[in-house]
Amino acid sequence: MDIDGIDFPALGRAFGGRGERVADLAELPAALKRALDVNGPTVIEVTVDGSGSSAT
Repeated sequence: MDIDGIDFPALGRAFGGRGERVADLAELPAALKRALDVNGPTVIEVTVDGSGSSAT
């Protein structure tokens, strides 16, 4: 879904959790580890290019 103008990580922080943005799939495992290492919710926004091509 293409939704512009919403800062999802900031929304996570606004509700008392953590939030971060991941622009490269290689960063996702580290972001997930950080999310699991803290108490409380974490919002992880994963940006994609929208071309429909699959990651390898």
